Amino acid sequence: MLMLLEYREKLISIYRSFENYIRPAFRFIALLLVMIELNASTGYSDTLSGMLPTLIIALLGALIPVNYTAAILLIVTTLQLYSLSLETGIIMAGLMLLIFLAYLRFSPKDTWLLILMPLFAKLGIPYLLAIAGGLLYTPFSAVSCGLGLLVAGYIGYAADNSQSFKDAASSELVERFRFALDGVADDKKIILMIISLAGIVVVVWVIRRLQIKMAWTIAIGAGAVAGLLILLIGDMRMNTGISIGGAFLGMLVSVILALAIQFMMFNLDYSGIENVQFEDDSYYYYVRAVPKVSVAAPARTVKKISPSRGMRDEAEQAAGNRPRKKKNRKQPGPAPVYDDTQSLYMQDDGDYDFDQNYDDGGYYPEDGYYADDDAGGGNWS
Repeated sequence: MLMLLEYREKLISIYRSFENYIRPAFRFIALLLVMIELNASTGYSDTLSGMLPTLIIALLGALIPVNYTAAILLIVTTLQLYSLSLETGIIMAGLMLLIFLAYLRFSPKDTWLLILMPLFAKLGIPYLLAIAGGLLYTPFSAVSCGLGLLVAGYIGYAADNSQSFKDAASSELVERFRFALDGVADDKKIILMIISLAGIVVVVWVIRRLQIKMAWTIAIGAGAVAGLLILLIGDMRMNTGISIGGAFLGMLVSVILALAIQFMMFNLDYSGIENVQFEDDSYYYYVRAVPKVSVAAPARTVKKISPSRGMRDEAEQAAGNRPRKKKNRKQPGPAPVYDDTQSLYMQDDGDYDFDQNYDDGGYYPEDGYYADDDAGGGNWS
């Protein structure tokens, strides 16, 4: 656990240092995946389904506000469905107008839930976005999830019945529109899924706001259970044909990923709770302070070890493959002798040092000699 906390702190530190580069990069990757999934589900227009338009739209969406990004994706989806048939394009345009006028103008914070919902629905984990909406946003995130799932459901309906739309080109316009509207109004499976996601968002939001320990963890578990119960009961009543096993697996994966979100964004140390009370001129304040779990990254210390002389000799011998030459040090000779007859300082080799004369009566502390003329010679002290 300590290692995970250290990695978390490192990731947060890296993100804060390079936030201006990481956020656009993540947005580009997310939009690129959304565009690839959209082209795989529709792909009726070769012009819009090419790699170059996909990269341009993803790059543009990473640089502009998220609401404009959602509008661009809705326009691209409408044009794709229009390439399939007139009626599917018109119905998608109506959905786009409804989303823009009734939602995007008033709820800009959780627009990513709307953008990512078709991709996550294709992966089988739309419940993750509902849990994230309840944890990070407001109950109105249920609208974002519901509209995103409605668009994803209609895209899937058009893809499953694409041949029928092409064959109905010679039929009457009213019959074609009625057949296209069935993908929105009569799809009980999508309606039940929207109700389940809305229930997850509300349950998670209500519980995570409670002043209890482990509120986020309890909210994630309760939201998952509530979503499964809604699917199970709704399938029994409406006979939608939803795979409960697949829903359970998708919910389990969503819970695991939601716990990872909690670990990164809301990891608290409940053992250090403090209750604080203070007042001002108008109010008394009762505050419960819960510290966040934080672990300081271990500081690395570098210790420099100087090799001994023997180790250096061995290293040099190994490097040069030859023995190290030893220097001959000059050994000190015998003490000098003073010759009284010459009043000179005689060296150890028997020669006189004529530069070193000692006067009578002088004291030479550096040589330890005292020249006494009354005594007839010098004495070594």
